[in-house]
Amino acid sequence: MDSYWIQRITHDCRFYSSLNHLNCEAFLPRNCYPIIDLKYDNNPSKGALSIGIKLKLVTGTYMTQDKRASFTKYESPTCKLCDEGDEDIEHLLLKCKILENIRHPFLKQLDDFLIRETTISFYNMTTDTRLQLILDCTKINHRRPDIILNKQVEQNCELISRKLCFALHSIRARTLNQQKEKKKVKLKR
Repeated sequence: MDSYWIQRITHDCRFYSSLNHLNCEAFLPRNCYPIIDLKYDNNPSKGALSIGIKLKLVTGTYMTQDKRASFTKYESPTCKLCDEGDEDIEHLLLKCKILENIRHPFLKQLDDFLIRETTISFYNMTTDTRLQLILDCTKINHRRPDIILNKQVEQNCELISRKLCFALHSIRARTLNQQKEKKKVKLKR
């Protein structure tokens, strides 16, 4: 039965463009997938909250502005935080200037860790490779065969990137809610 599901999932995964950042080959029944593994998280309760956000990002189901605009003609794909470019996953995780102060410490931590463990700098990677490392580092060698991460490095990268995703999501959600409230107040006047 296990072999059936492993084959089915790894086969079907290729046909869903929203799963192109997910390493479907890492799926093993009765084993915890690295994205949802809290074993090495020093704050598992907060880590559990961040898993949902990370899963939405990696599976392409996180509601960014470009997705919202694809559902209705009344929405613009432009980022509502910085108004500089369409808000997609790449923009949210790597480019939005409003989120830079939140993003920088996490990416610096990730870069320092990678340099120490692999001699590869996060900042010397292509945007696509950086995005892959943040979303699912177990698939990094699919984009860059020269980068091989051992399990410990994968676990640490995952922990840092999960915290990054949750922090960016939290600030984004809070800022968008504040913007909505300001609009409501203006409309009442």
